[in-house]
Amino acid sequence: MAKMISVRNCLREQPEGAAEFSHPILETDGVRVSRTRPRAKVAAREPWQELAADEWVMMARGGAVLEFEGDGQVSLRVGDHLMIPRRKKHRVILASRDAVWVAVRLKKSANVKVG
Repeated sequence: MAKMISVRNCLREQPEGAAEFSHPILETDGVRVSRTRPRAKVAAREPWQELAADEWVMMARGGAVLEFEGDGQVSLRVGDHLMIPRRKKHRVILASRDAVWVAVRLKKSANVKVG
């Protein structure tokens, strides 16, 4: 039996009433791809996040400012992407109301090259 091919849009589809969400798009044993809409932040300091896996992030809509412990802040606009190494402490400082990013979390260590 043939499988149906389904087209979805990760920018239009979002959970009802969610101000903040992270939703998986694709998941395998070694990789998790998700879309995330952070809370719009003004000046409040969020606690540091420290992931157990490397994570590549691309800003798909809107913009955000991330802070990295020991490395300062970086601004992301549509199309910008970066690699967050595992165990690197970071937090979202500011996000536009329409911000959405796509994150690829590599569950196993690998030699990752970002172009």
